[in-house]
Amino acid sequence: TWGHIVGIPTPAATEQWAPKPPIVAPKRLSGTAPADALILFDGTGLAQWVASKDKGPAGWRVANGAMTVDKASGNIETKRRFRNFQIHIEWRIPKDISGSGQARGNS
Repeated sequence: TWGHIVGIPTPAATEQWAPKPPIVAPKRLSGTAPADALILFDGTGLAQWVASKDKGPAGWRVANGAMTVDKASGNIETKRRFRNFQIHIEWRIPKDISGSGQARGNS
């Protein structure tokens, strides 16, 4: 077992059980975030995002309430760093799914 190997802690010694985050009840309506949410994308712009390569402005496209990858501009990431969090994600898929691979609505 782990406890018998010198220098290696038991799994229980490295697990963190507190503090427990509060449970946030999601809104009843689709498209609304929990009351205490920090909104990183509101459907109108990328103000909370930067380009991963140089921390400059995020170069993805925003239209019709959605952000779309621009391969030429590379990856993006949030301006803020997070350690412990609960995440609420919403995404769209095509109404009529056809094709293969990401054409099928890969989020």
